[in-house]
Amino acid sequence: MGKPRSTLGDYLSEAEPVAALWPDLVDAVYHASPRHADMDHLSKPAQVLFNTGWFAGEVINGGISQFFSNSSGNRAHETLASLRTIGAVLCVQLLEKVLSLFPNGIAPADRQKRCELLFAFEERDPQFLEDLTQIFYKRVDALGSVPEEDLTALELDFMRAHRSDPVAV
Repeated sequence: MGKPRSTLGDYLSEAEPVAALWPDLVDAVYHASPRHADMDHLSKPAQVLFNTGWFAGEVINGGISQFFSNSSGNRAHETLASLRTIGAVLCVQLLEKVLSLFPNGIAPADRQKRCELLFAFEERDPQFLEDLTQIFYKRVDALGSVPEEDLTALELDFMRAHRSDPVAV
């Protein structure tokens, strides 16, 4: 693992600062084990960016169902807080709608339990999560057009606001 740059601001000179930061976040989180996310190595602002990036990557790659069915779903509630922190209003709304499917609005951190609940819901209403994913694709990811909510721009604004904060602790 290469040592991450010291502060979030150290990435701001890059053409794509959020993209430049991402591999260092992943390296820090999975340094001890490629199968276990250890967020203790990241500063709180870096954790926010890791959570929002993980959310976007999973949804773009395979939809909202993939976010919840993969280990990323273990951090669903932390991700919701991170999306709120950067001001991603639409993403917060989408995530809250999915969380409402779980008992008391709480997605189990245990992946097997979470998947059992998620897959049972998908059997009853296979279109619900797909519809939410399509909203994300059209209004957030919006390839080829201007997104209603530009998640990368929000992450970049957050990086600028926390430019002096360390990446790793």
